[in-house]
Amino acid sequence: MTTYRRGCSATREGISKVGETTMGSLKPVRRSTTSAADLALDFGHSLRLLDEFRDVPVFEWIVEATGYVGLDPEGLVNFLDLGKRLRYLAKEQHPVSTGFVLGVDEELVGRLEQAALTFIDPLRLSPANADELASVAVLVDGLREVILVDRSGTARGVCRLHQVGPTDPVPLCAPAYRSHCSLCKRAKALAFVFLGEGVINVFWEHGQMLRYDARGWRFRNSQEMEQLLSELASVRQIEREVLRTLFCLALEMSDRHRGAILMVGDEGKVLANSDPSRLPPFLRIDDLSLLGGRLDELEKYAEQDGAVVLDATGRVVRVMTHLRPARGSAMAVRCGVGLRHTSAAGMTAVTDAVAIVVSQDGPISVYVGGDAVLEI
Repeated sequence: MTTYRRGCSATREGISKVGETTMGSLKPVRRSTTSAADLALDFGHSLRLLDEFRDVPVFEWIVEATGYVGLDPEGLVNFLDLGKRLRYLAKEQHPVSTGFVLGVDEELVGRLEQAALTFIDPLRLSPANADELASVAVLVDGLREVILVDRSGTARGVCRLHQVGPTDPVPLCAPAYRSHCSLCKRAKALAFVFLGEGVINVFWEHGQMLRYDARGWRFRNSQEMEQLLSELASVRQIEREVLRTLFCLALEMSDRHRGAILMVGDEGKVLANSDPSRLPPFLRIDDLSLLGGRLDELEKYAEQDGAVVLDATGRVVRVMTHLRPARGSAMAVRCGVGLRHTSAAGMTAVTDAVAIVVSQDGPISVYVGGDAVLEI
């Protein structure tokens, strides 16, 4: 579960621990009157539900979210059953990457750019059509194309995502999913993206809200994270868009299982407590800025051994540098974390920098004043 430690002051300690988000703060405004247990019982599908959705709070949230977008409840149960079939297919053959957008208005389907793959006839989500829908899903990669399902639970087309306009402002999510968030906002819909090796990402109009991977289900409340990053930007005098973009990069690297240390702000003190760059002596980094539209270049350096150090405007000042905070620096990290976390947390304890640390197995931590203020 995402942990937020909230509260903000302009003291040396920066952001202080105050509490954690609760399940209740993540639910859509409109509520479904049908409980998750009742829904499964009513349709007699309790044994057919996707294994990963047996987490009752998560399933209840999905029920309420699909009620929010107007999806027929039976369509939801049949969709989860299809997801289970895709999981079995992935185990028997190869990992399946695909995507669905649920609750799209039928009139909007015709106005979206359609992929070359076209339904001759609409296909309703049902056990009888599960094999046919699975055969379609393996042909839709989920990142460039998604299957559109209307509010009655009927698959009506395949939409190309690269033509979907960006949201304003850009949602707080990995760049690869901005078009998904944009489409969800435009269609008031819910998107499920199944990635290889069992990863499931769930989006709605406010951004990504759920993720499933080897660590189980976790909530990602984009609105809460936005507020926290705004507070950090104010306290540490870092441009807000710099922190947002850096965090989006961290989300992208987390999805790809690439570790990184991203240090931003108070670069003078950070460099004074770090080793020289491990770049070959005949090379240097010129004019690379986080806000210059060159995230792919920055990601390339971030995944190397050592940290990337940026100033408060997002300009890269050093890459591939080992952090050497003073021994005995006051910091608080959870048990079992590696050197990335301890060195980054220690550096924030002796400087006014903000550290965003991505572990190779997916978790992201944000450190300020030696303490983790956000963990997802």
